[in-house]
Amino acid sequence: CPGPGVGRYAGPGPASVARMNRRDPDPELALAARALARVLDLEAADLRADSPLGDLGADTVARVLWADVVEELSGAEGAVVVVDDAVLRDATTLGELAEHLRALRGAA
Repeated sequence: CPGPGVGRYAGPGPASVARMNRRDPDPELALAARALARVLDLEAADLRADSPLGDLGADTVARVLWADVVEELSGAEGAVVVVDDAVLRDATTLGELAEHLRALRGAA
C-alpha cells in the first residue's frame, strides 16, 4: 500500500488555485495547507496555523513531497516557490511553513 497522499498527488488546476488565493486573506497559509492536505490525504479546511506537523503525520518523506506540491501549485500561480531544506527539517507547525512561504514571496 503506498504511503500517505501518494494516490492523491493530483490537485486543482491552475485557474482554481489562482481563484482560491485571491479570495483567501492569508494566501501563504492557504497554499501550505492545500499542499499538506494533498500529501497527507486530509482536508485543507481542517488544518490551522498551529496544526503540529508531527501529529498530522508529516514525516520526512511527507515534508519533501509537500515542498514538491508547493512548487507545483505556486508555479500554477505564476511564480514558483522553492522551499529551503532547513525549513522542512525545522518547522513544527503549518504556520511555520506558511511563514517561510511568506518570506520567500516577499523576497521575490
